[in-house]
Amino acid sequence: MSGAGRRWAIVASALLVLVGVAAIWIYAGLYNIAADVPHPQPVYWLLETIGDRSVVARARDVVVPKNLNDPSRISRGAGQYADMCSGCHLAPARSGQRSAVAYTPAHRSFGTKLISPLPNSSGSSSTA
Repeated sequence: MSGAGRRWAIVASALLVLVGVAAIWIYAGLYNIAADVPHPQPVYWLLETIGDRSVVARARDVVVPKNLNDPSRISRGAGQYADMCSGCHLAPARSGQRSAVAYTPAHRSFGTKLISPLPNSSGSSSTA
């Protein structure tokens, strides 16, 4: 085997060993991915990039409904958000919730107001 061929074989073998060690390390659960444990910056970058790219890839075919201001749609969405999202992303106008503050990276808050105030039966504004 020539010198260049031997070098390529060494590089390929080293990469194969590296991938094998990484696979064992990941499969064995040796890295603590818990949301309440700080991570090195490359891990933050990886988690953010995976999350962002995953959303972008799946959002391409989403059709936005035309009736987003429909009070019944807003009410259903607020209930679904409360049930499935607010544990991590916080409820509107709430910040510093103990369960969400400790997450690393910090979970994204969608702001203090998710929906515009709707008139209630007395005509004054309230949020759903």
